[in-house]
Amino acid sequence: MTEVLHALDVGDPEAALSAVERVYGGSGKVRRLVRTAVNGRPRTGSGRPRSAPGEMRAKVAGHLTAHPGTEFTPHEVAKVIGHSAGAVSNALDRLVETGEAELVNDRPRRFTTVRPAAAPASR
Repeated sequence: MTEVLHALDVGDPEAALSAVERVYGGSGKVRRLVRTAVNGRPRTGSGRPRSAPGEMRAKVAGHLTAHPGTEFTPHEVAKVIGHSAGAVSNALDRLVETGEAELVNDRPRRFTTVRPAAAPASR
């Protein structure tokens, strides 16, 4: 690993990748991390950096919580946050599974933030 770090420090990305392949040939995660350090974050077809794991859900959840009580389709959220409707739909499905969002209508699919539970009445 020292060889990889030295190659990155002196600005020789090819040597860094070569060293990683020799040492960590079977570790996909390590190779991806070094490739990201050398080449930057992977890009989408439009040229923008690809979202990190969990980043899409955070963006979608942030949009929903910024507008409490408002219902959105995946397409509406996608237009605002600048991602595909399919990716937003997947993130919304995951947020529903984790209880962070609520599916309020099946056709068309509309989502909102989870309404807080009513406080129990005092006696």
